[in-house]
Amino acid sequence: MLYQRVLQTTLALLATVVAVLSQQQYPAAEFAARITHKPAFTPQLRGFIETLRKNWTIPGLSVAVIQADDAELEGFGHSTEEDVEVNAHTLFNIASCSKAFLAGSLGILMDDFTNGRNVTPLPVGLEFFDWRTEVKDLLPNDWAMVDEWAHKKATIRDLLTHVSGLPSHDLSYTSSDSPVDVVRRMRHLRPSFGLREKFQYNNQMYVLATHIVSLYSSMSYIEFVTKRIFTPLKMNFTTFSKLEALGTGLLSHAFSAEGRRIPFWFPDSIADLAAGPGGINSNAHDMAKWIRTLLHEGIDHSTNQTILPSSVFRAMTSAYSIVSPAQHSEFSFVAYGLGWNRFSYQGHEILQHSGAIPGFSVQLAVLPNDNIGVIVLCNASQKENQAAAIVYRIVESLLGLPWIASSRLAALQKAQQLHPPKSERHSDDQNSFPLSTLPSHTDSTMAGNGGFSLEKYAGTYTNPGYPNITICSPVRLASESANDKICSETLKNFSFFDDFSKSNTTLYLAIPSIWVRHARLQPAGSHCFNVTSTYLFPEGYGRDKSPFELREMAGFMGDIEFVVGNNGRVVGLGMENSDVREVTDRQKKGGTVRDTAGVWFDKI
Repeated sequence: MLYQRVLQTTLALLATVVAVLSQQQYPAAEFAARITHKPAFTPQLRGFIETLRKNWTIPGLSVAVIQADDAELEGFGHSTEEDVEVNAHTLFNIASCSKAFLAGSLGILMDDFTNGRNVTPLPVGLEFFDWRTEVKDLLPNDWAMVDEWAHKKATIRDLLTHVSGLPSHDLSYTSSDSPVDVVRRMRHLRPSFGLREKFQYNNQMYVLATHIVSLYSSMSYIEFVTKRIFTPLKMNFTTFSKLEALGTGLLSHAFSAEGRRIPFWFPDSIADLAAGPGGINSNAHDMAKWIRTLLHEGIDHSTNQTILPSSVFRAMTSAYSIVSPAQHSEFSFVAYGLGWNRFSYQGHEILQHSGAIPGFSVQLAVLPNDNIGVIVLCNASQKENQAAAIVYRIVESLLGLPWIASSRLAALQKAQQLHPPKSERHSDDQNSFPLSTLPSHTDSTMAGNGGFSLEKYAGTYTNPGYPNITICSPVRLASESANDKICSETLKNFSFFDDFSKSNTTLYLAIPSIWVRHARLQPAGSHCFNVTSTYLFPEGYGRDKSPFELREMAGFMGDIEFVVGNNGRVVGLGMENSDVREVTDRQKKGGTVRDTAGVWFDKI
């Protein structure tokens, strides 16, 4: 009898609690998730993360797991050289995960025009502004492409889904460029395929989209996304400004793949240029608000305010272009929406995007049907696979799935670490260059190039879509008494890593790019050279003043073939696009190097 009375009392109390809670402003599914979801951060998960972090030289990372409206956030490791611990408020650059904010902002602007809230008129004759609008109609004075069909027919959707036909030409812009400069220079950039023929990831198109937002909102893109997304979501720590991030005292240092501290890659001077494709600095705390909004299909759950209109959310998360076929049986093929990849894993739909710039690696995942989101922010280069392993381990554990993808990624063998030779400085004078270490003129011919003198390739090369590149020969510099300022500085920097007295077949390249500044050219056949791009730190960075290179930049620049005229003089060079792995339409047509190269530079 006592047991029955206790049971009846317990059931009555439970019924009362349920009745009270049912009157709260929580949807039934949300309430169920609040009382039934598994805790994400188990001892096993923490051990898995720590093992990856230590094995793969990740100084620090921040992880957030969102289930319905609950967020669990934890930090691991340190954010600075001073061993400040990472926490949920530590700021990281989120790199290409910024693209979804650009797509959302552009969609919001389109919705303003649809509903008469626009403050700027469309060009005369243009009746609508949506994802199908052709770019030439929005930017009649700025837009042009080499391919006439792409010029006439490319839509905003084509650009943001990476099917414009244009490969990555990331070396074509510099820190002095504005977004409109990037747009106007596209008329000189060669496509590799036709419009809508191939998926080719392209950052410049997201720069172009920021220009559209600025032009038709009467405010900068940074102001627009701050006003329409960051502020209403109370993403109070999120900013495009390095200086603002530093001012909070929360900004993580950036580290190379090998653990060396490097500069923060996007200073305020290029904030407008980097904003759309990769310029946001945020933390797990703020990003959890963004992911929750996506789980609610564009609605801020805390205020019930619409951030992304339903049409915008559907457009962003729909699949338009094919990225790749299924790589493993547990995955579907991968498609691209607007700032998001879409695929399934073990039967579960996933929206995903990675982010990678020197110093930071990021993975975001949203499982809309399972009400789960995962954020992994790392403060080191080339850690996307490790961040992905963490994402999959969390998803697998929460959904009770076999540990397939996470185990495969965690089992990857660590690449052989490349330690640049620590050559001693040839001189204590930082402004002098040790010409005595250079080889003699007679050592500079190369049998692989028919005895063609190495120094004949040296000089400045120009293309209207690119900054000038300078090819330097240590031999030529020695014979001309170091009167070339660019080559003098370039070879001085390389002297910390290369012994010129032993290597007389290497050319050195300088380019004022945001991503790489230098490259080594090694002979690979008749007037052909393999190119290894790099970013040099001859005086170190941060506490460690020993010279080092960013080896992770090695594949950023394509290989080069020089063309020599009948008079024996070099007339120019062709450079391939490093991200193109197939025979291009231009190559199928055939012709000279000038005709088929991804980029052609004339020698000045």
